[in-house]
Amino acid sequence: MKKRLLAFLMCLTMLFLTGCSSFPWDKDEDPDDKDDTENPDDTENPDDTEEPDDTDGPDDTDAPTTPSTPSTPEEPTAPEKPAVPPLTNYGNGSAVGAMSVTTSSGKITGATRDEVPRPDHSGRVMSSERYLSPKSSGTQNIASFKKLIGVVKESYNTENPITLLDIPKGTYRFKSSLQYAINLSGVKNLAIEANGSTFIFEDSDSEITNGAYFGIDDADTVEIRNLTVDFDWSIYPLFVIGEVVSSNTTDKSVTFKITSHNLPSKVNLAGGRTWDPALDNRSEKVGFIPSGSVTGTEVIDAHTLRVTYSSVNSAKNAKAGQCFQFYFKPNFNATGFRSNNTKNLTLNNITIHSAPYEAAHSTQCDGYHIIDCKVIPAEGRRFTTYSGFETHAVKGLVILEGCHLEGICDDNMHLSNHFMGGENVKIDSHTVEMKHLQTWTFKFYLVEGAKIKLYDRNFNYLNWSSTIESVSKVGEGQHEMATYTVKFKDALPATVATNSIFISEEFDNASYVIRKNTFKGGLCHALYIGLGNGTIENNTFHNFAYPSLVLTSVNRWDRWFIGINVENVVIRNNTMTKCNTAQRDPASFAIAAGVDTAPSNFTPIDAYVIKNVLVEKNTVDGSTGAAFALFSAQDIIVRNNSFLNSNTLPTVKDRLKGWGNAYICNAQNITYENNTIKNTGTAYENGLYVQTSTVKNSNITK
Repeated sequence: MKKRLLAFLMCLTMLFLTGCSSFPWDKDEDPDDKDDTENPDDTENPDDTEEPDDTDGPDDTDAPTTPSTPSTPEEPTAPEKPAVPPLTNYGNGSAVGAMSVTTSSGKITGATRDEVPRPDHSGRVMSSERYLSPKSSGTQNIASFKKLIGVVKESYNTENPITLLDIPKGTYRFKSSLQYAINLSGVKNLAIEANGSTFIFEDSDSEITNGAYFGIDDADTVEIRNLTVDFDWSIYPLFVIGEVVSSNTTDKSVTFKITSHNLPSKVNLAGGRTWDPALDNRSEKVGFIPSGSVTGTEVIDAHTLRVTYSSVNSAKNAKAGQCFQFYFKPNFNATGFRSNNTKNLTLNNITIHSAPYEAAHSTQCDGYHIIDCKVIPAEGRRFTTYSGFETHAVKGLVILEGCHLEGICDDNMHLSNHFMGGENVKIDSHTVEMKHLQTWTFKFYLVEGAKIKLYDRNFNYLNWSSTIESVSKVGEGQHEMATYTVKFKDALPATVATNSIFISEEFDNASYVIRKNTFKGGLCHALYIGLGNGTIENNTFHNFAYPSLVLTSVNRWDRWFIGINVENVVIRNNTMTKCNTAQRDPASFAIAAGVDTAPSNFTPIDAYVIKNVLVEKNTVDGSTGAAFALFSAQDIIVRNNSFLNSNTLPTVKDRLKGWGNAYICNAQNITYENNTIKNTGTAYENGLYVQTSTVKNSNITK
């Protein structure tokens, strides 16, 4: 009897999959919608994300020469070691590696470990008291910190090296002419205990590219804890909201009133976005929408800014009362913490009130733990940093847990490894010209000796691999694509398609845990993840302009090639509210692979690129567009989720009209069960849509 019942249910499921263009519970008349037009996104981003060529840090000859303390202090007496606060055990042994779900192609375990080694405190403790002083100038503290780190490094040649640097609680100012204000490159087995101190960084007198408050390159087992860092907004505010006061079509200018902060006599306008005060976020429908580029910026007084544009339409379309969010770029356009080729880095209880560019940027990390940290606005501010935690070229484990991220203008956390998939042209039997690659990231993948594998555009391995013999590069900068000429040791296949993909073997075994974090008030994505072997659980997301959580492998805008081996991921117990105010596809919560063409048009490919993902007990409530999207994937389990009150605005993309509050296409071996879709207010789409012509071998129930 049981066998007959099972056979009947299987036949019923196949009948739905083969006989319907969509499932019967997703049928609703699609209302008329406005034209599918969008404004370009992020073309105004600052053009300085290329990493420094010298990964050993800045030239020490540039250090200030006026210290705040004697240049040859006595060797400090080791005080009693302060207590070392343990890391909070968020996992308790149950969240990571304790469960396994089997699909047709393997097991879903998520991350299998959640521990990054921390410094061993068996060595000496050194106090900074004889070096740093709250009474010293910013340049003096820069010089003194350099001397302090010099003493630490010299101790490595002794039998009892310094393993804990103790900073008495206080407020310290720093003003640097160096790329890295505080250079920790090359340190090892060192904990820096700040005891609740605040470090305030001032702007530089001259422009510094790729700067950082803390530079941590080529280091091994470092922890920085109990510290607050900030940029001095009293001299130079970083982000403001302006309200249109008037416009002038003759000179193509628009005048704005700025009430949140006093403007300095001169500002460097790096970009901005439309702003909707009612949403307290950006919107593509409400706010001032400029046309053309900025040709001039003039500070009239402390609260008045006049901006001149190349297009007269900016002045014509500006209406009094419209708002716009401005981003001003200082000379010291710094990232809070910048690390490269570092092993076992822990940021513990760090508060970043602002850093002009990114909260933290890490490449080639092997063990990176961000715990109980906050990127939150100081009192009286709405914004913190342009970007959040940018983590790329990942070699090992990355952990983000117990953190609060708020008021970030770009992605809160972008975690991904990259592939070479722009345009690959075979030059001769051993050489390929790779186009449209960004220097700042691909220089880590394309190095002599790296082992590279060849795939087709659908990520199917073509049974060819070789090591790189030589690399030459043409082009610089983030948005100016670089071309690399790459010569391999072994002969290439007879034919190499221009849309083929090359992947570095060194970066295909990373893992991550993102757990118990709060993401709030972001102007782009909260999580944009292109990495496998991960666990994303017990996070909350609120008020994001873009989709809150995207797990992806994508060719984005022909300049970002994001996501390799995006497999074995657990996403559970996350809550997302007030999502996607700027109405970006594919959905507020998306598991999707494909091609995203500028300004935003994310479409599937036929391949099943993302594999073995468990999605359970998540809630998406209040989304302008679809709550959930799944495509170009296989062996995905979606169960016990709640997709509530979505599609609250008319559907922007014509191709998504009639596709419901949640949709699945270009997929196979999908289990979708016990999920709730419910709308209590106006909804411009309804139900679950399954594109049965492209969804195969799946068990999908309401």
